[in-house]
Amino acid sequence: MGNLLKAFSNPFYRTSSLEILLFFVGWGIWWSFFQIWLTTKQGFTGAQVGTIYSFGSAVTLVLMFVYGSLQDKLGMKKTLLKFIVVCQIFVGPFFTWVYVPMLAANFYVGAVIGAIYLSIAFLAACPVFEAVTERLSRRYSFEYGQARAWGSFGYAVAALCAGFLFTMNPYLIFWTGSVVAAVQLVVLAALSPEKNAALTPSMKSSRKLSRRARRRPSARSSVCSSSSMSGR
Repeated sequence: MGNLLKAFSNPFYRTSSLEILLFFVGWGIWWSFFQIWLTTKQGFTGAQVGTIYSFGSAVTLVLMFVYGSLQDKLGMKKTLLKFIVVCQIFVGPFFTWVYVPMLAANFYVGAVIGAIYLSIAFLAACPVFEAVTERLSRRYSFEYGQARAWGSFGYAVAALCAGFLFTMNPYLIFWTGSVVAAVQLVVLAALSPEKNAALTPSMKSSRKLSRRARRRPSARSSVCSSSSMSGR
């Protein structure tokens, strides 16, 4: 309990945990019932559902390399995360007015379009959020595992709530995902402790040591000066 309270005193831990929590809530609220929605509400067969999942996996595999390269260049900047969250906001309109009509008109075209959108917004985005959180944990001294655990907790709670929403109206799970993504975008824009980061204890100590090193003359210079004086 003491370690958890100590972790919450770190603003970077709080922000990272909240961001990864909201991501998994916005994903799990509809993804946990995606297959059930396809079979029971849209009437697709098991083979068709397998095709949709296969297309999504293929696009995700390629996109993860693209996202990884982009995030490596960005470092700990959250520009890519903001782009992903903006795409997530449209999950409700996409499933309501785009995905279902396209699957009905041309199944394979709809499956490809859906795979591209879902990979950009969710499937390939998970490693990006985890990578940014892991980098921040090393930079600002908090446990990555503790922050990542909030994502698993969020997914579990979202899956539980999705069951109630699905029984009321299946499309509520997608629109709830849009609302969660909008909240997450506000969090990403408003909570940026790295912009006004105070020095951590390790950073403070290293800076103090560097200042002392500048003030103190080196041993070699001391010896040289003493020898020059004795020569005179």
